[in-house]
Amino acid sequence: MNVTKGAERVQFVKIVFFIVFLLVCGGGRVDGAQKEIYVVGLMPDLPHPLKIRDWAQVAQKYDELVFHFSGQGPYFPLIQWDRSQPNLRYDSFFLPSYVGDFRQQVGSQEAVTTLGAVVGASLVGVDKSDQEGHNWVLTQKQFFNHSTGQNRILNYTQVFEKHVKPSWYDIFPAMLFFMLVDQYPETAVTETALTDGTDEMSMEDMMYATARYYLEAVDTWEWDDIREEPDVLGGAAWLLYMAYQKFGEEQFLERALQCLETLTALDKNPFYEVLLPYGALAAARINREWNVSVNQEKLIEWSFGPSDARKDWGVLTETWGIYPVHGLQGSLTDGGGYGFSMNSFHMAGALAPLPRYDSRYAKDIGKWLLNLANSARLFYPAYLPLDHQSSPEWAEESQNVVAYEGLRKESQGKTPFGTGDAVRFGWAATDYALYGASHVGFLGSLIEETNEPGILKIDVLATDHFRAPAYPSHLFYNPYGEDKTVTIDVGPGAVDLYDTVSKQFIMFDEQGSVQLTIPGKTASVIVLVPADGLVEYVGNTMLLDGVVVDYQVNQMVITDPKPFQFLSGKVSLELDFSLSPTFVMKDVQVLLNGKPAALGGSASRWELDTSMYPNGEYELLVQVTGEEGVSLQDRIPVRIHHGILGSVDADDLANWKPLLKAPAEVEIRGKMITFKNNRPDLDWVGVISPILHLDLEQEPVLAIDGV
Repeated sequence: MNVTKGAERVQFVKIVFFIVFLLVCGGGRVDGAQKEIYVVGLMPDLPHPLKIRDWAQVAQKYDELVFHFSGQGPYFPLIQWDRSQPNLRYDSFFLPSYVGDFRQQVGSQEAVTTLGAVVGASLVGVDKSDQEGHNWVLTQKQFFNHSTGQNRILNYTQVFEKHVKPSWYDIFPAMLFFMLVDQYPETAVTETALTDGTDEMSMEDMMYATARYYLEAVDTWEWDDIREEPDVLGGAAWLLYMAYQKFGEEQFLERALQCLETLTALDKNPFYEVLLPYGALAAARINREWNVSVNQEKLIEWSFGPSDARKDWGVLTETWGIYPVHGLQGSLTDGGGYGFSMNSFHMAGALAPLPRYDSRYAKDIGKWLLNLANSARLFYPAYLPLDHQSSPEWAEESQNVVAYEGLRKESQGKTPFGTGDAVRFGWAATDYALYGASHVGFLGSLIEETNEPGILKIDVLATDHFRAPAYPSHLFYNPYGEDKTVTIDVGPGAVDLYDTVSKQFIMFDEQGSVQLTIPGKTASVIVLVPADGLVEYVGNTMLLDGVVVDYQVNQMVITDPKPFQFLSGKVSLELDFSLSPTFVMKDVQVLLNGKPAALGGSASRWELDTSMYPNGEYELLVQVTGEEGVSLQDRIPVRIHHGILGSVDADDLANWKPLLKAPAEVEIRGKMITFKNNRPDLDWVGVISPILHLDLEQEPVLAIDGV
């Protein structure tokens, strides 16, 4: 169906109902159906204090500092030439993993550090293929381990430590290399002679050989191979899907899907280091681009933790001292909490494109990125007192663009504390980690401040590698309780502004500076489309002049119950829809762990009866089928628990008050609440509950276990 924009523009309405076939139409702006990410719900809408760095500028200045052969001062210059040419007849370069690294020697550089530096700088507009006469892009071909017979991209130019089992340290460098191929397509076809003289290879050749390796390797992985790092399946899925996008071979797509299906079939959170969020993005892309239903919701929730594979790995949701650290990624429990710079920068890069493929996540991704962009400054020495840092002696030399490896909740009696693992383990003289700081460009490419503090302009295309053609697209999240207007530049040519969240064209024939109003506590994903383009609808997708503008014209989310909520007895089921007037609903299915769930009630309110299900964790899936093959669905994890106390979770337990004479300390991390005795003068401490309403129709037994 083709329609021209203008008088025939399609308008959308929002519908909230309890699985009834009634349309309740509203006027004006439509907020759009939005999904909640549990951990993001624990973060403030607007962090305080609010201090957003110019992250693009940080990345550019970092590039200037480390790629400078004449740097003066302790441990400078950081960069050295590596002319050993182990794999190809082309010089490379060395950067240490840490400033003052005792282990450093030419040839020991890590791809995580150097590839991260080249990719990160490129993301913020630095041309690394021609920088003062140097082609830094081609230098990274040395990580293709030809001389050792590996014939794939690895973390070292020669195999210093071969991982017998699949590891993020093997897959992640290959992913960075793929990103570089995407950024420099012309350079990627340049051939370089192998050191042994047997052949010449381009970066594209190396990408293909690496992809072929994983295409065959994933079929050989047994559970014992991936038990420690099961999210290697997520990294492999992203890598193989990028190979499919580049080379078009169906086998890459098929194997990527296989990896995702195996990953989502797990019943425990597999997050280990940095790969899982890329698996979540791969799932969202494949779902939209191929109209399949990989359980992306599970992968997205898992990406925020807490992990089971690496205990309590996830995203922080706390304030340490007077410093909010919400949004940083790392350990939730190591020393009370330990966020890492590289992991935080990369999780931003992995999940920022998500709202392009599924705008239901716009609000929570926007909220999380605002918190992360605010908290990430604490990795840098200027934002902490010097006595809250493990290497204050190098603070001035860092120029505030080289980050600490991480931020601990507490060390040396100080909260928080900028530090790392290098000094305490004797690896280096400082804890400034280039292997983390090199990746700041992933955050810098996304974030731009607007005239309204706290409302960011987030580029959802910047880190979306090997994507299909797209019009400029930006996410705006308004953390305030009232409408806010931001000024944005839409360029010199006439464009219309389409919001994939509200499903509306909100401005027409604009150019130059425009005023964009974002309603309070909502988000918009604004796509700038040509003003004279032709709109076409294919299934649930909207295109303009053949380019996808909106992957989900019709959307649905489960708004009640909430993810991870405890359910018992009869529970109301509430859905939120954004539907076009042309959508005709044919069928609704509600499933618990894949089996039809019993529904009852009246035409105006439906109930889900959980009494027939035993206690345990379930996947609640709602599928809505419309005409012309359009299918909508949403799923959330829930927990059924029958007992006289009813539904009790961490939020409820947090209302238990410490005893005045023997107070317990209450800590909440994600879905876990902990009561601690931090009073060495007391043998015991306790808490007292609020009023409990007991269901005496159940077996009258009250049992609370405690230690």
